[in-house]
Parts: sequence; structure tokens; C-alpha cells
Amino acid sequence: MIPLLLQLKNFMSYGSQLQEINFTPYSLICLSGRNGHGKSALLDAITWAVWGQARKTNGNTKPDQGLLRLGTDNMVVVFEFEFNGNRYRIRREVSFSYGKSYALLDFGMFDVNNSLISLTEKTIRMTQDKIESMIGLDYTAYINSAFLRQGHSNEFSKKNPRERKEILGSVLGLDKFETLKKKAIDKGKSLQSDKRSLVRLFEHMESKMERVDQLKQEQVALAQQFTIVNQREKDISAQQTELEKIEKQLNDQEQAKAVIAAKLEQCVKQESIQMEQLDTLRTEWKKVHRVRLEAKDYEALQKAKQALTQKLVMLQEKQRKQLKLKEELLQRKESIQQLTHTLQKTFQDQEHKQQAIINQMELEVENNRVRLNEIDKKKSTHEQLIVQEDKQIKKLQELILAASKKLSTKDAFQQLFDKKRDCYQRFITMYNTFHREMQELKHKQSFSHDAENPSCPLCEQNLSASRKRFLKSKLEKRFSWLTHRLARLKKLVETTKKELIQEHPELQRLLELEKKDAIDQMRFKEHQVVLQKTQEEFQQLAATVKLMTVALKDKEGLLLGSKTKLKELQTRNVLDNDVEYKKQNDLFLKLEKEFQQLRYDPQEYQQVVVDLKKLEDSLEKVENIDSYIAMQANRVATIKQVIQLIKSIRKERLSLQDKHDAFAQLEQDRKAYQVKKTTFAAYQKEVAQEKEKVVQEQGRLDSDKKLLEQTEKELKKNKIEIDKVDLQIDEYKAITQALSKDGIQALLIEDAIPEIEHEANELLARLTDNRSQIFIESLRDLKDGGTKETLDIKISDSAGLRPYEMFSGGEAFRIDFALRIAISKLLARRAGTSLQTLIVDEGFGSQDEEGLVNIMDALHKIQDDFAKIIIVSHLSSLKEQFPVHFVIDKQSTGSKVIIRENG
Repeated sequence: MIPLLLQLKNFMSYGSQLQEINFTPYSLICLSGRNGHGKSALLDAITWAVWGQARKTNGNTKPDQGLLRLGTDNMVVVFEFEFNGNRYRIRREVSFSYGKSYALLDFGMFDVNNSLISLTEKTIRMTQDKIESMIGLDYTAYINSAFLRQGHSNEFSKKNPRERKEILGSVLGLDKFETLKKKAIDKGKSLQSDKRSLVRLFEHMESKMERVDQLKQEQVALAQQFTIVNQREKDISAQQTELEKIEKQLNDQEQAKAVIAAKLEQCVKQESIQMEQLDTLRTEWKKVHRVRLEAKDYEALQKAKQALTQKLVMLQEKQRKQLKLKEELLQRKESIQQLTHTLQKTFQDQEHKQQAIINQMELEVENNRVRLNEIDKKKSTHEQLIVQEDKQIKKLQELILAASKKLSTKDAFQQLFDKKRDCYQRFITMYNTFHREMQELKHKQSFSHDAENPSCPLCEQNLSASRKRFLKSKLEKRFSWLTHRLARLKKLVETTKKELIQEHPELQRLLELEKKDAIDQMRFKEHQVVLQKTQEEFQQLAATVKLMTVALKDKEGLLLGSKTKLKELQTRNVLDNDVEYKKQNDLFLKLEKEFQQLRYDPQEYQQVVVDLKKLEDSLEKVENIDSYIAMQANRVATIKQVIQLIKSIRKERLSLQDKHDAFAQLEQDRKAYQVKKTTFAAYQKEVAQEKEKVVQEQGRLDSDKKLLEQTEKELKKNKIEIDKVDLQIDEYKAITQALSKDGIQALLIEDAIPEIEHEANELLARLTDNRSQIFIESLRDLKDGGTKETLDIKISDSAGLRPYEMFSGGEAFRIDFALRIAISKLLARRAGTSLQTLIVDEGFGSQDEEGLVNIMDALHKIQDDFAKIIIVSHLSSLKEQFPVHFVIDKQSTGSKVIIRENG
């Protein structure tokens, strides 16, 4: 990861003006400046942009707390860097409002056309995971390898062996083995779950197979039932044959009975026909006899016929006149009806037209009235709004006036607060610097008080007793001065801090009041606009109400006139005033009177017609009396023959009736047969149902047998699957064990230790003139004879082999520096690329002149292993040896970065 460009705003000591630092042209950079001016803040900005983490002060649980510049509520860092040949950009922003924080994280990559392609995920957590996955390092691994933080150069060395192994594992990318291990464990759990399911299925199928013996017993019992059913079916077949025989006999008898019944019916019909013929012959004979008696009154019949004929002619004339009058009446009535319909339709049209006009006018009046009410209500609402807005404006004017008085001292108060805050930060920086110097002084005094050690605590040269006393006195004076200085600074810090704590709520209150005042002023303007607009609308509504009231009164007057006109139409009779209607009605009444005076009786006419027909028939018979008398002798002979035939038919009928009565028992036999047939059908149905049950049971047993056979096959297959899953579970257990910290990870760490030792010793040899050497032990011998995995660091020098914990000061820094460079170079090689960037924040103050020369020489020698090296130092002797300085200067508006190049 090569830093290219860093932009930051309101980050720690950097102000609200966006500060941009360009790292691109330089490979060896020294960040210099006074203490507390913001050198380390630049490096914290890089780690906060990439990982969302930086230095945390005591008591702060969140990485964002303490990074935001005092008095601001928004912090932004933009970091562009190169990784594996690609250029990336990360933008991280945090805002605080009303005690809550709001974060934003954007991640992108530049393409060949220098266009930014967004790689941001849906959530900040997902985006952060993507960044760390791409870089291959988390924050802990980074600060323990390529980034030597201020005061934490021993970040790796000071850890206990277990923590060292975890850090080294993270640097070596062994997290992926943990991920694979977790996947293997999850897969093993999944297989265990699959096995449990398979075992439950196996047990379930085994329980099914227990039914095999029961199934065999049920099949034997079913075979016995089949035998019984088959025997009953044979009995049914015999009974059915017997019933068919009985039915055939009954059918033959019914057929014979039907033939006799048909013959008997034929005899009855013939007898009836002959009786009717006999009655007819007798009637004809009597008629002819009556005509012979009536022939004596022939002339009287002729006179009666003539009188009836004259009466018939007179009635027909009356009928003709009646029909003609009736036709005229109908025509007149139809004409009157048509005229009445026309007059009434004309009247109804006029009435409907007038009613439609009234309805339309009523609708318009009602709509106008409703609209007038709505506008009047709207007018009232606007009137209320005007009162409310006026009250709001007056209230806001009072609030704005009160706020302006309170805010008149805000700017001066804030400037004074900022000055006190800057002084407080400078006091803190000075106190920390003097405190570190005092700690180092105490360490030097411990050497000067050691009578057995005559060497100088600074240059390690042997000193005389007088020189040692002089050095002791000098150190005591410096210690006394530092004590006095620290006491004064502590008092100033406490006093300033107390004042800041007391004044900060007041400043916050003024800032909140300023924000609220800005909102109130904006609301004041908004309410003024609303009031003006509402007043204009109110005036328009008042004018509209006035115009609509006048128009409504006009329409109500027109409506009243239309209703009066309609009433006049309804009270007038249209038929009485029409001349044509009166004329037609008078003619109709005259014809109706004439029709009633005619007095034609249809029944009388019909009776005359009937009487005349009877007379004509009687006259005709009298005129043909001779031929009728001649036929009388034949009728007598025919009557005798018919009587004889009737006697013969009657005798045959009686004989057939006796034969038909002989079949009286047949109906009882048929009923008995039906009872027997019904009983047989019920028995047959019962047997059929029993057979159906047996067949169904057979089908069920066959199905169960097939299922059990299939279950047996599946049982064998399931057993194979269980064995297969067991094998896979064992394999994943072996994989999990292999991927654990005691497996492949331990081997890789063991493999990396010689490489770290080699790189660290090469650099340490340069820094100590080959006087020191590092040994890293991965196993420790136990008292009981066994071994324990560890990661102990031991140093061999002129005093012998000692643990790392026995070293301090400049020696410990050189060891830490060598180890961290070695781990960084290892990380680079394992990643398949150069680590690209090394960052060292302070730590050189513990070195003497020779140590600084050696470190600078080492930096120049390892420069080719890194694309960029960034050193943070305030030592003049060291920073002058760098080709470029990034000088950080803290001003009232925030820290500024100035780039200076050494010729």
C-alpha cells in the first residue's frame, strides 16, 4: 500500500479548510515539526481512513472519539493509495449532531482513464470487510508490522508469546486457514446433521421392516377369506339358476294370461259395437215412424216456415244497421282518442319543458349556494390564519430580538475559548515532553547512584569520581528544574481545563442558540410570505363572496317566476278549450244514442235461425216419406241379426272370463318371487362387498409388500450413505485439525521464524556493529521433560544470551526496529509484492549519535526494499539527512503542511 494523496478536514489538529498532502513524488520522507503540531495525526488519518481506527485516548471506547477537532461537528479524511498496480480511493466521514454520530464510507478504484469506479457495498461493515480483504491486513497486523507508532515501536516485542503468534499469524495471512477451518467445522456440523437425518431415516425404515412377519400372517388369513368367498359365489350361482327357472315359468303364465285378456277385451269391444249398432237401428226406425205421423200437418209447417223467414230478414236488416253504426262509433272514438292524445302530449311537453327549466335553475341556485358557503368558510379560515400568522410573526420577532442580545458577546467569547483551548493543548504537549525527560532523567540518575558501575549513563565511558559527582549534581539541578516546571504546568493545565469545562457548556449553549436563531429568522421570513399570500387570497375571496351573493339573488327571482308559470299550466284543462275536440265528441254522442235505440237482439236472431232449420228438416223428411217407409222392413231384419250376433259374442266373453279368472294366483306367485329375488340380491351384494373388501385387502397387502421391498433396497442404500457420511466426517475432522493453530499454521510460523531471524539479524548487525543477534524460539522445554509451543525472543550480545524483556532504551528500540523491519519484509515477500511503505513514528530520541548514524545508514540500505519510507522525527541531526521534509506548523486555523526539499 503506497500513499499517494491525503486530504483531511477537522481531523485532530487540522482545521475546517480541506488540507491536501501529496506523497506521490517522494520515496523517502521525513515528517518534522514541533511536538503537538500534528505529525502523528497525519499517520492516524491514514489508519482511520483505511481501517476506521487510530489512537484512542483513555476512556474513549469508540475510535472516532477524540479525533474530531474541538468546536466542530464534521470530520472528513480522503486517502488515495496504490496497491498491486491499481490506484484506490477511500473517503471516510463522521458527523455529530445532538449527541449522535453519523458515519459515511466510500471506496473506489481508478480505471485506465482515471475515472473512479465505485466499490462501495450496501453497509459500512461490508465495505470495511472488502477493503481489508483487498489489502490483506487488519489494523492490528498493520501496526505490528509496517507501522511503528509513536511510543509503540515495541508493539510486537512486548506482547506475550501467544499474542506474538497471533500477530505473526495475521501478518502471514494465516487468517485464511482459520476461515477454512471454520468452513470445515461448519461442513462437519452439516454432515453430522445429515448423518442424524440419515440415522433417523434408517431407524424409521428398520421399524417398517418389522412388519414383514405380520404381513405374511395377514396374507395367510386373506387366502382363507378368499376360499370362503369363492364357496359363497358358487352358492349364489346355484340360487340364481333356480330363480331364473321360476321367473321363466311366471313369464309363460303371464303371457298366456295376457293373450286371454286381449281376446276378452276384443269380445267386449265387439259386443259394445253391436249394441251401439242396435241402438242406431232402433232410433232410425222411431224417427221414420214419427215422420209418418207428422205428414198430416204439412201445410201448417209451410206457413210457419214463411213467417220465420220474414222475421229472419227483418233481423238481418237490423244487424246490418247495427254493424254500420258500430263501425262509425269505433272510428269516431279512435279519432277522439288520437286528438286527446295529441292535446295531452302537447300539454305534457310544455309542462316537462317548464319543469326542466325549473330543475336546472334550482340546481344552479343550490350549486351557487354551496359554492358560496365553501368560499365563505375558506374566507373565515384565511381570516383565522391571518390572526395566527400575525401572532407567530410577533412571537418570532421577540425571540430574534432576545437572541440577538444574547449572541452579541458570542464571537468574543468563542475567540477567548479557542485561545484557552490552544494554550491547554500546548501546556499538555509541554507537560508530556518534560514528563518523558524526567523519566529518562530518573533512569540516568539510577546509573549515577550505582557506585559499582563507573561508566557514564550517556556515553558508557568510565568516569572519575569527581566527574561522576559533577554529573550527579547536574542531573539533580535539571531534575529540580523539571519538577518545578512540571508543577507549574500541572497547575496551569488543571486551571485551564477547569475553565474550559466551565465555559464549554456556555459556548455550546451560544452555538445552539445561534443555530436556533438562524432557524427562527428563516421561519420569520417564511411566516411573512405566508401572511402576505393569505391576505391577498382573503381579499380575493371577499370580493368573490360579494359578487356571488348578488348573482344568487337574481337566480332565485327567476326561479320563482318559472314556478308560477308552471302552476298556471297545471290548473288549465286543455280538452275543454279545444273546438275540434268538442265537435268530434258531440258527433260520437249522437251516434251512440242512435245505436242504443236500434235494439237488435243477437240471441233472438240465432233462435230464429235454429227454428227455421228444424222446420226445413221436417219438411224434407215429409217430402221423402215413401223412401223411408220402404227402408223400415230392412231395418227390422237387420235388428234381428244384430241381436243374434250379440248373444253369440256374449257367450264367448263369458267363456274367456272363466279362463282369465283361473290365473288369479299368478299375482301372489309373482310377489313371492320378488321377495325371494330381493333376498337373493341382498345376499349377492353382501358377498360382492365381502369379496371387494378381500380384493382391496389383497391390493393393500401387495402394495405393502412392494413398499417393504423398496424400503429394504432404500435401507441398504441408506446404510451406504451413512458409511459415506461417516468417512466424510472423519476427513473434515482431519482437515480441521490440520488447519488449526497446532497444524499447518504452526508449521508456517515455524517456517517463517528463520526468515525473520535472518532479516532482523542482518539489520541489527548494521545497527550494533555486529555486537547483537536475535534468536526466536518456538518451543520451550518444560520441567517435566516435555515441550511447549511458544514464541520467545532472546538476544545474544557481549553480556551473553538474555530475554528481550531484559533490554530497554536505545538497545530495545534497535531490537524492535530490526524485528519490525524483518516482519514487514516477510509480509511483502509472502504477499508476492514489495510491502511498498514503511512508517516509523519517533522512537529515535533514545539513540546516541552513533546509533542515529547507524539507523540512518540502515534506512538508506533498506530503501530499495520499500517504495516509500516515512519517518516522523523532530531531531535536527536526523531530519537534515532526508532529501524532503514535510514540515507541520500549527496555526490558529489548524495545522498546515509545508513541503521542503533539501538540495
